Amino acid sequence: SDGAAGFSSSSAVALGRRVFSRPQTDAETFELLADSLAHIWTDGAAAVRGATPGSTASRSGGVAIIRDALPRYLAILAMGDRFGASAEARAFDRARVALLRQRDAAVSIQLSLITPLDGAYLGLISTKGPMVFRLIEREVGREKMLGAIASSIAAARSSGSLTADNLRAAISTASGKD
Repeated sequence: SDGAAGFSSSSAVALGRRVFSRPQTDAETFELLADSLAHIWTDGAAAVRGATPGSTASRSGGVAIIRDALPRYLAILAMGDRFGASAEARAFDRARVALLRQRDAAVSIQLSLITPLDGAYLGLISTKGPMVFRLIEREVGREKMLGAIASSIAAARSSGSLTADNLRAAISTASGKD
């Protein structure tokens, strides 16, 4: 896959020496690490592709959803696992407030249509994306949601590609809802 900063994959995380000299990992560092590891897990599992061939989705087909929004959502959940439910709630609150501060036009963009070339990409994907996954989680349940994510990542390792359509289908199957 095309990684950031010219790397051919997203499996590199650069940390300063001071990170390792702290007596314990603070929440900010943990969030950075969790986000980076989630990117490696999702983007490293298989090639993240645009629309599934034959799909009616746009050409970008939700690459941003898989490549950036999903890891951000998983990082927030990891914050909750490490620092408790209140830390998770605060992380979702930060995403919500950041989303509300963005331009109205940017907020209304469909996540499946946005590309890294859009000026609002990073802010929108890192705020709206996790909120959308949280809404889906509340509808289907956390365990089913995480199971669907894990099964779509496992299937992607076999098929060689991961798409938003694959993830949508896995969540639909796990939840028993369309």
